[in-house]
Amino acid sequence: MEYHLEADNSEEPYKAPMRSRFDDPEFVALFADILRRMATMQSVSAALRREGFEKDEKAIASVTSEEVFQSAVRVASGESAQGAVPSRTHNVEKAIRNLLFSTAKVPLTDGHKMRLRHTGHAMNTNFGPLTTFSTHNFADTYSPLLRILCEGHGEMPTQEEPEMPTLQEMHRMTAASPASTASFWLLRQELAYRHFYGMDNVHIGKHHLKRFPNCYLIEDSLASSGTPGVSGFGESSLCPGEAQARGFEHGHDKKTTIPKGHYIQYDDLKALLRASRKCHDVCQGVIEKQSEDEGSADTEIPWIKTMEQYNQQLLPYVTSRQYESSLLPGKQVGLNLPPSPFSLQQQQQSKFDGQYELNGTTQRKLVDVVDPEPGAHIVREARRAAAGGRPPASAYSQARWLQDK
Repeated sequence: MEYHLEADNSEEPYKAPMRSRFDDPEFVALFADILRRMATMQSVSAALRREGFEKDEKAIASVTSEEVFQSAVRVASGESAQGAVPSRTHNVEKAIRNLLFSTAKVPLTDGHKMRLRHTGHAMNTNFGPLTTFSTHNFADTYSPLLRILCEGHGEMPTQEEPEMPTLQEMHRMTAASPASTASFWLLRQELAYRHFYGMDNVHIGKHHLKRFPNCYLIEDSLASSGTPGVSGFGESSLCPGEAQARGFEHGHDKKTTIPKGHYIQYDDLKALLRASRKCHDVCQGVIEKQSEDEGSADTEIPWIKTMEQYNQQLLPYVTSRQYESSLLPGKQVGLNLPPSPFSLQQQQQSKFDGQYELNGTTQRKLVDVVDPEPGAHIVREARRAAAGGRPPASAYSQARWLQDK
């Protein structure tokens, strides 16, 4: 009997899925726990090998959980350690100090929070006060790119208003794909650093931004890429990330840049203090003379004049660092934006209604009521309904997409 084996060409060749089988919340939680344990073990191992640790080992081993709890209660309530045994209190302090030291590089621990505070203080010491503080909140996950990352296939749409699932469905998709949300967040952060602030010598965890030219050809250690950002040339940045129960990661970014306008303010303040010491006696003599001779003309006091000059320089500096208008950034880059939405209730609560105060002479500023801009899909449906002579459909109905799924 002869057997003839022929290749079955009916089946398509195997193609690996775009989305990894480990892209699952349970797997990510397990991997994160393992990484935390590994970081803790490495830090503890380094602490045990530290010279002089054997002196604290016996004291730390003798501390009980009840003593640590009572110490935490005293600190939280603001009570003193009076009445407690000094040696036991000292042992608890040693244990807590070594615990914070051992968890300094482990995220979501008190030791890591302590390390962030120390890093922020070191930035203040080395670079001075912060220049800008920003929070890029990417909680709006209604993005075609994030949908493609979650589904593992597809191409970026070219039309202005692509077909998208509901926002609730997008939240389900992002919650089920931690790797996609992490990639989306890292991309957004990198775009913000590169194009908003001109920084590329930064790292987000173990993700280092690529630099051009090569880092070995750069002599300074600044975070700037050589291109000025919205606040100057980037010098340093610290951005702890958190979620705040919003369902998506976002960071609170503290940055220092060059040039430093506050140095100019420091010089002005020093000159102001020197002038105040010199003219203190003069000012005091002018005030006493005016009090004795009430009929004389007003004499200009050097202290007041110097203070006014300082304030005139200070106010433009403050307004250039803090935006009170959502339209000002767009105006600075050449965009003509429409007025911000302003409801009738906001007008009444802020009293920007153009009415007069109780004295009957002071008129309040008038800010016109501006209706919020409707969504693009609502405007499109209104145009189609008007052209077809029918009432518009519900603005929140996306049953067609759900039926397709």
